Amino acid sequence: MEILLLVKYENKFELGGDLKKRAGRPSVDLAYRLRTRAWFNAVSQTSGMNDRELELLFGDFKYTPAFRPGLWGKYKKGTMCPRFKPSTNGRLSIVQRVEEKFPGTSDWLWLPFWDVLSRKPMGMTEIKAIYFSLSEEVCEKIIADETDEDLYETTFWRIPKNWKELFSELYEIGDLDAATAILALIKECEITQRPEEHKMALAYWGKIALKLYRYPPLAPIIPDINSVVGKHYAAMLYPDESGCYEELGVDDVMRSLEGITE
Repeated sequence: MEILLLVKYENKFELGGDLKKRAGRPSVDLAYRLRTRAWFNAVSQTSGMNDRELELLFGDFKYTPAFRPGLWGKYKKGTMCPRFKPSTNGRLSIVQRVEEKFPGTSDWLWLPFWDVLSRKPMGMTEIKAIYFSLSEEVCEKIIADETDEDLYETTFWRIPKNWKELFSELYEIGDLDAATAILALIKECEITQRPEEHKMALAYWGKIALKLYRYPPLAPIIPDINSVVGKHYAAMLYPDESGCYEELGVDDVMRSLEGITE
């Protein structure tokens, strides 16, 4: 099956801290387990092979640290992270070998989407790096035109735009980059202390997530992606003008803002 997304993201900034330099048991952060599953789906759909067939194709059948029976079944479940870097003896990693045979499949491992889906802490410098890694169509909705992406000295780089208008435009774009931007905006709202915009971002995530079914490697795991978002924001405390807090989960937020996102 042809994959709809075959984009090489140009990483101008090193986000680091995910799993790019590690292999083996993945982080307890479910976002990175889902990343492995998306990569497996991309490989399986591109090759037309299941996990057992892929193991026959890429396994050397020697009981070494580089090969263990059932490894592809673990990739399929997201319980084991594939090796990204070559081994000390120069042997290509499994990701590199698969990429040689099925070009474009490794793109699914490097998407900034996984970083903003994760719970790892981010500052505005990292959020800005995420925005710059997205398509020009999405980036120009958020970053001022004259901002030099190679310089961080620019103090005011965010376009002062109506938030509802911004979310609506991203929803209309409706692709994976737009969904990534919405998740990044949720994190930005936490940094800049914007509870109302945070709720609005969650509501728009609920809508744009449905559009991600167009990507075959993601389609089987969309419910799990939504579950991760739901767990991250299961019991948020939002203050009102009097300083009192209201506890809301993602479903509560979506119901309360149904009219706003129409």
